[in-house]
Amino acid sequence: MSWCTERYAIDPKYREYKKRKSAAWYANNKERRRDYQLQKNFGISAENYAEIFEEQGNGCAICSKEQGVPYHPVDHDHETGEVRGILCTPCNTGLGMFQDDIKLLLKAKDYLDGKG
Repeated sequence: MSWCTERYAIDPKYREYKKRKSAAWYANNKERRRDYQLQKNFGISAENYAEIFEEQGNGCAICSKEQGVPYHPVDHDHETGEVRGILCTPCNTGLGMFQDDIKLLLKAKDYLDGKG
């Protein structure tokens, strides 16, 4: 165990200092953190994200709605990791609930059309 880890565990003042310092860094580096997460999770930069979103008309790729949130979720193929587009939270959740299974989605469509 490093001396920093040990000190963090036993010294409440040091622990609070580190928490404040960390919170301040995160608050001052939101875009940097966002870019890091996009790179790490999806292999795209914040600029790539903005380009994809703009190409979609600045809305969800499925329903075209703009949500009142800073960022929409990135939709990707869970097998290949390839980014498919940017979705609103409800559309992204819906695809996830259907496990990206086109057959299930078509059955759901037929059901909604009264053919199910």
